Amino acid sequence: MTAPAAADLDPVLPEPLRTEAAAWAAVANAPVPAGPDSTDFSFQPDPAWEAAEEAFLDAFDAAHPDLEADGRGDVVRLLPAFGPFAPGDETHARLCWLCVNAVRMVRHCWDEIAENPDARDRLFALADVLRGDWFRKGEGAEPEWAPLTEAAVALRDGTKVSDCDSCRVEPVAAAVAHAARFARDGDRSDAAACLRNVQWAADEGCWWHDPAEPASAPAEWAVWFVLHALPAAWRCEELPPCAPGTPVWRGV
Repeated sequence: MTAPAAADLDPVLPEPLRTEAAAWAAVANAPVPAGPDSTDFSFQPDPAWEAAEEAFLDAFDAAHPDLEADGRGDVVRLLPAFGPFAPGDETHARLCWLCVNAVRMVRHCWDEIAENPDARDRLFALADVLRGDWFRKGEGAEPEWAPLTEAAVALRDGTKVSDCDSCRVEPVAAAVAHAARFARDGDRSDAAACLRNVQWAADEGCWWHDPAEPASAPAEWAVWFVLHALPAAWRCEELPPCAPGTPVWRGV
């Protein structure tokens, strides 16, 4: 699936965010190009690609020392494009909804694997917090943050999931907990941890795709994110868990 250009994104998004989102989507799931000396037995990345990665990381680390990006394909790079914020302001709310909507993209993976609904229930409870008067107006009693800020433990047959499925459910649980901490404290590193865990879960197969084209799943994740999750977050809206398509768990 072709990544959208900045002009293709929802005009509700400010131009700097549309530009950054389009640039991220273009490289998020693109294969690493082989260098001229690569062979079938020894892969060497293209030197120009490596130079671009290093230049991006140097610039990003210098501008945002509180964040750690893994490269141009790291979704964390989108956070600064939302602009500065203070806990409780509109930009903070937008970033909170971004975290909630991002987790909803991979939440069904938990539902397919775990017998207990803890991560799903905590995500729903967090969305209720974001809609409540305490978060929106600073009125009323502060929410009970425990256990929202704690990572849920996935159970199967009454015991913790510890086989190969753990690499799918654990990022989902961690993403929910970090999203709740970000809503409570406004520490941008928690928003980064939430989004990065969502991206890890998507990399492990927790994504919706056309069953006839399973290889399209990684590219579709980034495209769906910039076309749907970003504008909904900017409007402080919650996306339904199955929009814009029907979730299909992609086992890998």
